[in-house]
Amino acid sequence: MSAALPLISASFLAGIALGGYFDPAWRWPLLLALLFGGSAVFCYRAQQNRTASLLIAAVFACLGAGHFALARQAVHGSLAPFRGREVAAVGYVQSYDNKAGVFLLRVEEIAPAGSEPQPVKALVRVKVIDAVPLSLAYGRRLAVRGNLNEPLGRRNPGGFDYGAHLETAGAGAMMTVRSRQMQVLPGRGGSALLRLAEQARGRVLQGLQAHLPASEAGLAAGLLLGGGSYVGDDLTVAFRRLGIAHLLAVSGLHTGFVAAFAFFLAGRLRRGVPGLIIVMVMLAGYVFLTGGRPSVWRAALMFGLAYLGRYLGREADARASVAAAALALAAFRPHWVFELSFQLSFLVTAGLLLLVPRFMSFLTPLGRLASPAAVVLAAQAAVLPLQVSHFGLLPLLALPANLLCVPLVGLFMSLGLAGMLLSFTWQPLAAPFYLAALPILTVLERLPRLMAGLPFASLPLNPPGEVWLAYLAALALFIAAPRVRWSRLKVVIAVLICLNLLCLGSLAGELRAPRSEISFLDVGQGLSVFIRTPGGRAVLVDAGPADTGFDSGERIVLPFLRQRRVRSLDLLILTHPHSDHYGGMRALAEQVPVRLFASSGQSEESAAFGRLLATLESRNVQAVELQAGDRLLLDRRTTVTVLSPPEEKFWGTSDDVNNNSLVLLFDLDGFGILITGDAEKEALGRLAGAGELPAAAVLQVPHHGSRSAMPEDFLKALDARVAVIPVGKNPFGHPHPETLSLLQAHVPAVFRTDLHGAVTFYNSGGSWRVRTQVVRNNRE
Repeated sequence: MSAALPLISASFLAGIALGGYFDPAWRWPLLLALLFGGSAVFCYRAQQNRTASLLIAAVFACLGAGHFALARQAVHGSLAPFRGREVAAVGYVQSYDNKAGVFLLRVEEIAPAGSEPQPVKALVRVKVIDAVPLSLAYGRRLAVRGNLNEPLGRRNPGGFDYGAHLETAGAGAMMTVRSRQMQVLPGRGGSALLRLAEQARGRVLQGLQAHLPASEAGLAAGLLLGGGSYVGDDLTVAFRRLGIAHLLAVSGLHTGFVAAFAFFLAGRLRRGVPGLIIVMVMLAGYVFLTGGRPSVWRAALMFGLAYLGRYLGREADARASVAAAALALAAFRPHWVFELSFQLSFLVTAGLLLLVPRFMSFLTPLGRLASPAAVVLAAQAAVLPLQVSHFGLLPLLALPANLLCVPLVGLFMSLGLAGMLLSFTWQPLAAPFYLAALPILTVLERLPRLMAGLPFASLPLNPPGEVWLAYLAALALFIAAPRVRWSRLKVVIAVLICLNLLCLGSLAGELRAPRSEISFLDVGQGLSVFIRTPGGRAVLVDAGPADTGFDSGERIVLPFLRQRRVRSLDLLILTHPHSDHYGGMRALAEQVPVRLFASSGQSEESAAFGRLLATLESRNVQAVELQAGDRLLLDRRTTVTVLSPPEEKFWGTSDDVNNNSLVLLFDLDGFGILITGDAEKEALGRLAGAGELPAAAVLQVPHHGSRSAMPEDFLKALDARVAVIPVGKNPFGHPHPETLSLLQAHVPAVFRTDLHGAVTFYNSGGSWRVRTQVVRNNRE
């Protein structure tokens, strides 16, 4: 049975992945499972064992797909009749972030407006939009009233799929409410065990904050309990650049220290059944204390199975344990298969099992350093594609950083776990252990900052998919090498396989990528437009906002550029210095080479704008100021004509900064796009009155569709066929109804990024078409 577990587990996981991609009704995979199962029995009786094994794999793949379909139905099914309606929901808090004003409500009953309550079992994500600070706790019963909406999906190409993220968390709908629409109810809901775990977490945090300085207490909480909210953003970035971010996300490493601590206690106190109970209780307690993350469950299951096997006198089979843990977690929560922590945890474990012996054969001259170095290299090699794809960085100092920091984390975990256990009895007993750990925490805070500040700490990387195909093929060959009798012919074939994967992947990528495009990205209440010219030049106009906790440059624009295979920008344009236009530029400039930065020459007296200029200067980006009359030749078939601001800037208008926005006409082989930034009636009226408006097929509606931005004579003179309003949720009433009426009267087609997501114009067969991310329309 243990030999078959890896095949069964891999098939079940593959079935879940296929179910997530194709979204079948649950009946069809289960019917196919019955068909394949009957065929497997027939083949087994006919002694066709290899065919029977393949059919059994197909059975478990179908079971995985069916199981995921049922899980998805459980998330969405009971809420489907109520979406898009105002409801009153009653339930208890499942999880929360008081600082962000967000929580998950486990709904027990729901009542549409004017109707009787109906019992349901569902999870809803609730966002509180006013500034009243929340003070929620697990199990607190609430009544919430508001509109129940379907979660937003992927809003931009290559972007984050928030709907899938909420579905993975088990939430099938979302509500946005004000604090006055919430009512605290008497009593508590949920599991008494989870309430106890939350109280224990609070006690640990209280002890750390009482005995350690604030920054060290946050780092200690991050190491013991996981979660980036305890650690400052700058330290998190430093850990990520060094490839040691796993130290801040409770994972198998931390659970391993807990298991070692439990084994030590079990060996010192009682052996036999009492020792087994001590180990299992400590592992289970740590799982609940840290919030039940997939990586912790995986490690706890594996260590628990290992200790149980030792207790029963059986030798542990590591591969079977990994397979059993993966199968159990996927059966328990099939959506976890799509979580990054689940994927990283099992990839690291697989890398340790398969790659450590191979690396050891090369690293034996290092002596005592050979084993830890092999472990670090194996873990990094296993997760490299995921790490680079998600963070866009190749950590060049991962080996020395891990060799230096992991032993320090081990020392801290020993002291921290002892202090944590004692704090549950009496807080002062934990003080000696926390204070003894203070020097270690100080080093763990300062050393990564120092190393991450080195210019060669990490390398921004955005390789195309074919590189990862070749990488995985080379990794598989590296693992299989000892079991293959290599000849010159086999070496040549292996090299050709990797090269063909590179070539075929590159060809497929070139066929998929549009030759010319203009994409208005959905960055919320802001502006960001990407333009790829017929000659292959890459231009970005603005980069959206960067608010507390969300940077559109890092979270939206960079993933889009990676998806579009853009490795550098030929031109970065800032229409005007307002944060909803330049906020995302700094993160962008830090990771993507920029050849030329263009602006109207305006500046803003703010720390954020100063940091942007300093970043551009530190990367030796050439800067130019543009004004009306300037003309840029991007390639033989693409020009940019600057229509505004004039040489004598606007002064004394309703908003000088907005009116001095760059107004640009992009001409892509005869197809015109007018970018207006936040220009208002004074600037646009001047262009219309002077007869300086050339023909443009696409208009970027100025100032997010505000009431005063666009005079009617401007629209009449431009005669655009399509208008795009870059807008998000805002308190200003954008886009204004009067502006929408004007557009409806003068422009045949109007798109809004808040409704349609990203709006992309692309050249297909000589004609231009438009595609929207949320509602797909194709027009010539």
